[in-house]
Amino acid sequence: MSASSRKRSSRRPSHPKSQESSTSQPEPTWPVMSFLFTVNTLTLNEEPTNGGVAPRVDDHGRWLPPLYRAGFGQQIPGTVYRWENGVISQAIGYEWYRGAVWSSHGVTGLHRANTLFYCNPFDQFLATEGNAIDRDMANSPVPNNRWYTLNFRHQSTLSRLDLGGPEPYLAGPVPHSINQLGLNSWYNPEPLAPPSSGLSGNLALLIALVAFSCRSERLDTVLRTSWRHYEWRGHNHSNGRYERRGVVVNIYYDPENPTNSTEQTLSYLEWAGGSLLR
Repeated sequence: MSASSRKRSSRRPSHPKSQESSTSQPEPTWPVMSFLFTVNTLTLNEEPTNGGVAPRVDDHGRWLPPLYRAGFGQQIPGTVYRWENGVISQAIGYEWYRGAVWSSHGVTGLHRANTLFYCNPFDQFLATEGNAIDRDMANSPVPNNRWYTLNFRHQSTLSRLDLGGPEPYLAGPVPHSINQLGLNSWYNPEPLAPPSSGLSGNLALLIALVAFSCRSERLDTVLRTSWRHYEWRGHNHSNGRYERRGVVVNIYYDPENPTNSTEQTLSYLEWAGGSLLR
């Protein structure tokens, strides 16, 4: 179904405009830029007799994610990974526990977190800031009070994922190889739009889309082999976009790279650097 035919959620306040930067080249290999991340699985508790919340649906009976924390079940922690100049590996010696990543370096600082659900074939992806199980969204202040559709910020032909972005479509046609990310309904409808130079922006949302390209049991392989050196190399696994699947992606600073894994450097990577996936 085309994006123009789907009902879209209103946008949250936008991220400040990105500074101009080249969009055609990958990030340099020096200095080393890195961050840690986890992809945690969210389960649901839709049984009111068990302390849960009855399923939420729209006017047409299509399932939507919960607005109350009681609507969620157990959060299943994922492996801690390290992204380093476009290469992903397991971060040995790190463990996610009760909302934080721990290691011999202590508690690792959180850069950002986002929750993403695949809802149904009509709404497809809906996302929110932070971990949705940490609050009752219905009683939270803006922008933490609702679920949002994916939006973008265009920088020439580069599409930056941004829940508050002004653009409902990608900047241009994307290579067929990254159709596996499930963004077909966000294709630019302009027939003369130049080819896209790739994706960047919100790191948590970008990694979540990669996670939905496969089933959870294949994620380790896909992260380490299908997205390398800023290129999407594809895979042959079944996609993981099925109704009611949700993940929360946490992005952490890398304590082993204190100079180039900071709020400033990761913000540059997201909002001013070049393509992270093409």
